[in-house]
This record gives sequence, C-alpha cells and structure tokens, in this order.
Amino acid sequence: MSDLFLALLAGGTGGSIVAFLAKTWIEARVAASIKHEYDQQFEQYKRGLDKRQKVELLAELFAEWIAVPAGEVIPKERRTRMNQLSFAAAIWLPADIVIEMSKTLQQKPNAKSYFEVLLLARKELTGGESLAPEDITYWDANLEKKGQPVIQRDPK
Repeated sequence: MSDLFLALLAGGTGGSIVAFLAKTWIEARVAASIKHEYDQQFEQYKRGLDKRQKVELLAELFAEWIAVPAGEVIPKERRTRMNQLSFAAAIWLPADIVIEMSKTLQQKPNAKSYFEVLLLARKELTGGESLAPEDITYWDANLEKKGQPVIQRDPK
C-alpha cells in the first residue's frame, strides 16, 4: 500500500509539474506572439509616420515657394529655408517625385503644377488617387485682403 501511495504521490507531483510547465510555456508563447504582433504594428505605424513627414517636406517647400510673388526678390532667410527643404526632399522622397518637384520649381516647360506634384506625393503616401488638382484649395495673394479661398486650376 505504501508503494501504491508513493507511486500515486509521485505521479500526481510529476503530473502537476508537467501541467505547470506546460501552462507556463503556453502563456509565454501567447505573450510573445502578442508582443510580436504589436511590435510589427508599431513598426508599420512608425514607417507610415516617417513617410508622412517626408512628404510634408514637399508641401512646406511649395508653400514657401508660392509665398513670394513672381518677379519679387526672395529674401535670404526664405531662400535658405527653401534650399533646406528642397535638399531634404531630394534625399528622402522617391526619385519620380523629386524629378517632378524640381521641374516645377525650375518652371520648366513640361513641369506639372505644384498641385499635381503634391498629388503624386499623396499617392505615394496613401496609395489613393481620389483627388484631382482642382480639389486643392489655394488662396491667391490678390485675395489676401478679402480672405476668400479660390481654387486655382493653373498655378504656373
């Protein structure tokens, strides 16, 4: 009887240890799996945020560029800022967008409007093509006193 009792006790203890180890292992695997999933989502979020910030360079550059009316001298500080933004955009944005941006800023004959270049960048960012250049609102300098928006279809 004593041998039977010892055998049952040893079996029960062994079974408990195995069950405890199995439970701990399963919990660790589930926790690691969840952590891995969240880490992936966080990395995706960071990449998206980084991409967005790089595309925003283009928007800021165009805003600085169109702030100075054609024919006026660009102040040194503004020119320095525009160079800074242009160089950063050239480093970080895809080549096709940088090429179109440069054509627009250099006012080449085959250049796209800055609206079209912004929409190229938007497509890179979102993957969507749901907007057209006329969907972007632009406040022209001659409306500064009136404060009313105007959609400029040909910003060149």
